[in-house]
Amino acid sequence: MPFNADVVCRDKATGVIYQGKLKDISALGVFIEASDPPPVENECELEIALQGTSSRLVIDKLQGTIARHVNGGMAIRFHDRLEWIALVPIYFHKMK
Repeated sequence: MPFNADVVCRDKATGVIYQGKLKDISALGVFIEASDPPPVENECELEIALQGTSSRLVIDKLQGTIARHVNGGMAIRFHDRLEWIALVPIYFHKMK
């Protein structure tokens, strides 16, 4: 599902923090635009911030693994299904 939100990715091996834009999300993973992403197969922890006009919702502590690098970004596979995926369509509706 196409998406646009701020995301922070912390590489668990090095502690390095990467910031980028979340471009796709599903129950199983995300694609993030980011320069110089961590190596493939590194584990990471994500924080996704959904920004409204007068509030902000943060989904944090998402555990995943860097699955691949593609066109200036990285695909991350979640360790567990994203339990908050039902909020995504609500967020889209709110933004219309």
